Amino acid sequence: MNNLTDRILFALTAAVAVYIGIFIYLQMESIEKYSEISPYNDEISMMKPEDILEIPSENIDIQSTANQQDIKNTVKDINDHRNASSEDWSPNTKESFDGAKAAYDAEQKFKDEARSSQYNNEVKKIIEERTKNLQNNKNDKKNTSTNPSNNSSSNTNNKYDGQTLVSYDLAKRYPHQNNSWNIRNPGYTCGFGSNGTVVIRIKVNKNGNVISAEYDATASNRANECMIEQAKKYAEMSRFDYSSNAPETQTGKIIYSFISQ
Repeated sequence: MNNLTDRILFALTAAVAVYIGIFIYLQMESIEKYSEISPYNDEISMMKPEDILEIPSENIDIQSTANQQDIKNTVKDINDHRNASSEDWSPNTKESFDGAKAAYDAEQKFKDEARSSQYNNEVKKIIEERTKNLQNNKNDKKNTSTNPSNNSSSNTNNKYDGQTLVSYDLAKRYPHQNNSWNIRNPGYTCGFGSNGTVVIRIKVNKNGNVISAEYDATASNRANECMIEQAKKYAEMSRFDYSSNAPETQTGKIIYSFISQ
């Protein structure tokens, strides 16, 4: 009997030991293996040149109040070689060109007469009076903006010394009817974010009509779609004077400056 009991106890003990061993084995298998965690990289990393994002110039909007205030709402002829003035000036028209030439010729005439008469008192008096009159006329000139009812700002022989909203390059040609309003100005028509210049290449016939207006992307700066569209539209609306000496098709350009509103 004792032997039977001992066998039963041994069998039970062995079974329990096997179950405990299996349980421990299964528990060890379920534990995740240890993996080393790399430390945080606190070194400063430098951006590579190829990783730097480039922003196109037309997407950069720099508001410059000072520059906007310096731009005059008028038209300037690039081929105008008169003396420059910020206070006493007039648009370049055929009349202003003829007036400047007449003044120069008169001055030369006075000098020649003075030399030939050996600076006698009479010639000196004439020169002094002429000089005084010219000076008085110059002091009386006042600037006025160009508009449809105004053919010229003043009779002065000076051009504007500064930046203008519109400038053009068309040799020996002037605005139609000596009115610079006929070189149309779209500078304030494109609203916020429209700061830049648009260059339009034009072709003009003898009558002064603009028969072709093409956008020059390489010469323009920070031009958006609205600025380009308006510049072409206003260039086609512009008109120059008739010239019998001009070629059948004369090429030139109009430069438009736009100001954000």
